Amino acid sequence: DLSYDQIAENAAQGYGPYLDALSSFRGCPINNKDHFQQLIRKNFSYLFVNPEDNGAAFGQRLEIVLKHDIILRNQCSALDELS
Repeated sequence: DLSYDQIAENAAQGYGPYLDALSSFRGCPINNKDHFQQLIRKNFSYLFVNPEDNGAAFGQRLEIVLKHDIILRNQCSALDELS
């Protein structure tokens, strides 16, 4: 929740340290960093649909986006734990 604005800013740009940290937190390998960042930017309007909702719903929407991506679904270890 505290980094929501910074994550949104990085997502709009398609890169940045907050996206790197988010990718790492989700257990995604470093070699998929670019794919992760592109996916977040592509789904920006879905992920950040309601800024007032901040991190509460963002986490759930992020899980949906990541699980619908076949590469990240199979590569990010934290997604297995949340299934």
